[in-house]
Amino acid sequence: MFVNNPLSGLLILAGLLIQNPWWTLTGCSGTVVSTLTALILSQDRSAIAAGLFGYNGVLVGLLMAVFSDKEDYYWWLLLPVVVTSMACPVLSSALGSVFRKWDLPVLTLPFNIAVSLYLAATGHYNLFFPTTLIQPVTSVPNITWSEIKAPLLLQSIPVGIGQVYGCDNPWTGGIFLVALLISSPLICLHAAIGSAVGMLAALTIATPFDRVYFGLGSYNCVLACIAIGGMFYALTWQTHFLALACALFCAYAGAALANILSVKDLKGNMAPETKITEEKSTDNQNGGTTGVKSIGRAVSYIMGGTNMSGDGSKGSVFSKWDLPVLTLPFNIAMSLYLAATGYYNLFFPTTLIQPVTSVPNIAWSETEVPLLLKSIPVGIGQVFGSDSPWSGGVFLLAVFVASPLVCVYTAVGSAVSMLAVWIISLHLAFCFSAFLFLLLTTENSAIYKLPLCKVTYPEANHVYYLTVERNRKATVMTK
Repeated sequence: MFVNNPLSGLLILAGLLIQNPWWTLTGCSGTVVSTLTALILSQDRSAIAAGLFGYNGVLVGLLMAVFSDKEDYYWWLLLPVVVTSMACPVLSSALGSVFRKWDLPVLTLPFNIAVSLYLAATGHYNLFFPTTLIQPVTSVPNITWSEIKAPLLLQSIPVGIGQVYGCDNPWTGGIFLVALLISSPLICLHAAIGSAVGMLAALTIATPFDRVYFGLGSYNCVLACIAIGGMFYALTWQTHFLALACALFCAYAGAALANILSVKDLKGNMAPETKITEEKSTDNQNGGTTGVKSIGRAVSYIMGGTNMSGDGSKGSVFSKWDLPVLTLPFNIAMSLYLAATGYYNLFFPTTLIQPVTSVPNIAWSETEVPLLLKSIPVGIGQVFGSDSPWSGGVFLLAVFVASPLVCVYTAVGSAVSMLAVWIISLHLAFCFSAFLFLLLTTENSAIYKLPLCKVTYPEANHVYYLTVERNRKATVMTK
């Protein structure tokens, strides 16, 4: 909760005791073990004194008890709590070595990794350490808006703050709010705002009322709003609105991750930190597109997006390796939108996408060569989701006007994909493959990766390469 105050810590401990003494015991065990492990590993003493190696441990201990399917005081649970908590300082140190390059904190990522691995390794049907069974949504929720209870909505604000530690008691959440107020009134304000934003965002995607009342759509937003609203940014009115935007994004990202992880019987924790075979009217889905575009633009900037004019961007991540972001912002934004809504969403239902459940009945003698040839322009059109061969032909013509080389490789790529018969949605295969080959290192001077700021079109890129190669040869000859 970004609190560095002993009195606030004692109040949080009191709130945990009110919620559940057994959870408090496992949480304190996680804190002690992770702190001792950090001391043994000779981590930075000032960071240890500030509790930076303990907060992930307390979350590990608490959430392992919360998700346990055993009764309270199942003492054997302390064994995985100790082992998993020991991993937190190791993860914190390792992630810190990487994140330090961008001057970023690790936040609760060590806790997320450690607990996610534990939950994946055990699960509901584990003999020793069974966890609660989490199942995906399989039907449209029965929501009657006239039955919404305003007092419970207001109560969900402190409950959402309590859910940062897995607590659903409103008194516990209220005590946490007081603890935050003592430590920092600004943190307290943004925690309450973040919880309220999460509650409202959950209602906009037709989350069942009981989940809203229990603050399950708010706890990530609490941490996100605090982090941006004065903790890691100097507080101005601009960063205040940025904190609201971050909390809103976190709410939808959390819903998406919860839906994704429920398929694997995992939980969303604190993270946020297909083949479509039927046509569907999109009239009722247009409301979600604006938010998706905003997310895409934000992700593009953060990742280090570039434009085709050759101007380098001021992004943060991919620019470190001089890589373009390609369609990754679209992939992330659309994947989050589809995961947060889904087929059974009341407001924005999407097409039902199901896995293959049987071996396809293929008779190779029935292959139609004209349709295979037609699939080349169709495959080009599918870049934009169009299955008309005329659209694909127009796209191919447009690409030819821009660059004949791009046109040739577009047609070749579509033909190769058709022959390979690999269908992977949302350009994820493209992004992965392109990034993999762009990160390739070689001593062959003929394989030259252009600086990102010099990328325009293949013809101009080739001219630039010839200029560089000519200068390189001239330098070698003068030596």
